[in-house]
Amino acid sequence: MVVAGVAIALVLTTTACGPSSPGAPAGGGSSSSGGSSDADAGGGGTAGGGTDGGTDGDGSGGGTENGDAGGGANPVSYRWALPTTNTGVSGNDGPAYGALQRSCDEGQAFLDDRASEGYGFRSPRNVVMFVAAIAVCRGDLDTARIYATHAVAEYGLGGLYNPEILPPCDPAFCDPDSAPECEVYRSVMSVLDQAPRENYDCPGGSPPEDRISTDANGVVWIDDPVTLDIDESDHADVPPSSSPPTADPPEDGEGGATDAPDATSDAPPGAGAE
Repeated sequence: MVVAGVAIALVLTTTACGPSSPGAPAGGGSSSSGGSSDADAGGGGTAGGGTDGGTDGDGSGGGTENGDAGGGANPVSYRWALPTTNTGVSGNDGPAYGALQRSCDEGQAFLDDRASEGYGFRSPRNVVMFVAAIAVCRGDLDTARIYATHAVAEYGLGGLYNPEILPPCDPAFCDPDSAPECEVYRSVMSVLDQAPRENYDCPGGSPPEDRISTDANGVVWIDDPVTLDIDESDHADVPPSSSPPTADPPEDGEGGATDAPDATSDAPPGAGAE
């Protein structure tokens, strides 16, 4: 339990993770009469020969179907990636998104560094879904599913996209109509369900608020959303505490304050001389 703040460091197994095209299928290719097409983890494909092989996503969303009339298609695999978004939104959602785009470890470090401050995201749901995103980034899909399922079941999807909170930005460097919490949700669910990102809507409305309570002693308790089923704000049953007794000041000569020494008793020779 943490009073007026929380400090939880989530420990997840670290594995390598690299950038790839958001939600794009990977590993899918098709053969044609003149050559073949191979898709890498980023979703891009290179085609050779006469007839085009499989094509993948362009980096902004889910990939297209692989294969054509010239050959069969391998199963589509949706890999982890975060697309460009509007990271200039208020709160820590934007900076956290940028950190996770750079690496799984940077995303984890960003979250850990702000745990004692209550994370600073725009909703507790966003914090839980960000933990799921870190887990997906590291390849720990079992942990990711636990946190993603809890985020949706406990807090809902309200407020994942509110265009009025999106600040203007240069389209050359960001998507002015994209919200980071929406893209985190879509990216996580796309990998867990192995489905295109476009399958997941980000509704508007008001996001869920932090759970905060004040006990009978006036102490404020804030729930840490990362602890899932433990509600640190639930302290309504804390009884009032009595004020501690105030000790009387000690009498002179009984271990209390003593008279101040004579300021001139140890003065060096000549001190105070005119």
